[in-house]
Amino acid sequence: MPSSIPYDPSLVLGTIVDKDTVATLRQHSETQSRIDVARDHMNALLRMKMSLDMTQRELASLGCETDEIDAMIASSEQQVRKAAESLAKEILKAQS
Repeated sequence: MPSSIPYDPSLVLGTIVDKDTVATLRQHSETQSRIDVARDHMNALLRMKMSLDMTQRELASLGCETDEIDAMIASSEQQVRKAAESLAKEILKAQS
């Protein structure tokens, strides 16, 4: 979800806006949108991993087997790493 339209001092009420300025702002907005999507995905995966960690601790404190959930946690850690790499790539792409 895009955060907001970037600010540009030429965009004030009552002025005529150059089409190039609007195109540039739209391009910045699309770039930021890709970063926001990658960040939201990574944050969702982090929340899932934290939930699995809490469930694993609860099951362990009850004396239950946690082998299956341990495997899920390992898988979620890999997914978080991949999502973090994707986020970093999107940020670097936006900076260049």
